Amino acid sequence: MANAGTISFSFKATGLGAVQKGTEKATNGVSGLAKAAKVSRAQVVALGKAAAAVTAAGLAMGFGMKKLADAAGNFEMELARAGAITNATAQDMAVLEKAAINAGIATQFSPAEAAQGLAVLGSMGLNAAAASQVLTPSLDLAAAGMIGVAEASSAVVNMLRVYDKGVGEAADITDKLVAITNMSGFQASEFAGTLGKAASKTRAANQTFETTVVTMGLLRNAGIDAASAGVAYNRSVTNMATNTKAMNAMQEIGVSFYEKGTKKVRQFTDVVFDLEKGISKLNPKEQMRIKAAVFGARAIGAYTAVTQASIEVIRNGEKVTLRGAEAVAEMRRKLDEAGGAAKKFRERLLNTYEGQKTLLQGTLQTLAIVTGKPFASMFKPIVAGVVDALNQLVQLINRVPERTKKIGAAAAIGFAGLLTAA
Repeated sequence: MANAGTISFSFKATGLGAVQKGTEKATNGVSGLAKAAKVSRAQVVALGKAAAAVTAAGLAMGFGMKKLADAAGNFEMELARAGAITNATAQDMAVLEKAAINAGIATQFSPAEAAQGLAVLGSMGLNAAAASQVLTPSLDLAAAGMIGVAEASSAVVNMLRVYDKGVGEAADITDKLVAITNMSGFQASEFAGTLGKAASKTRAANQTFETTVVTMGLLRNAGIDAASAGVAYNRSVTNMATNTKAMNAMQEIGVSFYEKGTKKVRQFTDVVFDLEKGISKLNPKEQMRIKAAVFGARAIGAYTAVTQASIEVIRNGEKVTLRGAEAVAEMRRKLDEAGGAAKKFRERLLNTYEGQKTLLQGTLQTLAIVTGKPFASMFKPIVAGVVDALNQLVQLINRVPERTKKIGAAAAIGFAGLLTAA
């Protein structure tokens, strides 16, 4: 901690030399008071300097500069937290700061909120560079899905990990997640939990990210709640891949979960449509037997949701409803062409009166942070000096006998008054 000399120097450096001068004047007359209080002159001087430090800080920070300094200080603390979590070096801190500032400019989130997002990403194991790359896509998903930054970050990072994708593909993941919310009842609030579980279990059977989100979207469109949809999808894939009873039933109608010759795993939706075609020639009772054997009671909804898929599109200026395999193919095509969906959603959202107000607020906060950095740097030694002086005051009071504490407090108040008058 800084000593009293450091405090006085800081005051001079910031244009507050008068404080030191006033302190010196006041302390010249303390000998009698010190004797009456039965404490040393140095102790009373310390009390006076503590009061002087508090008064100086109050005067200096009583202007509008404090608000700017506070904004920058809050950002600095959030950024420091992100840096600590990601074990950031000085160079890494510059990367994190740039990412947070850029996010504050581009999105409706302030740099401080962006820094909180970096901390969340860091807590998920991303280093500073990786967190900086995933930040804006996560913020875009949070805005598009009306969910928290932590939820959005968790969803994006989980998908990157489950499907062995690099952080550079975070924007692609986000774009497709935004696209599926526009095509189905699968909502962003369900991504972090339900999608993560469904993806991790079906990934073992080599189901792609696109197949998983499309299937989950279709199950939600069928009115199946997110948790039940995840169970139905997981069980269906597991049965097709490993359950002997299910595989035998599929074989009866010439369908397999694996490609002939290569034994490569096929995608779930493709197998379902082959099953539909295979049982179409059977009577209703036999159809139900095959479906029950393949899917089981809790998973048969996955078959129904996929085979009854529908989506509306515009063809030649007219609205057309696609069903079944055509609907699923259209959904997959839209996912493949979803590049920039999150950014477009963000721009559309912000291109409204309320959106512009939100953006303005974020921009003003960004401006306050950038402008306030030098003020925060200036006030930091003052505040540090106040903390040091008050700590000295606390230690001194603890050492002073109880009967003289009131006199010591009066001395501090007196010094403060003298300094203010000066």
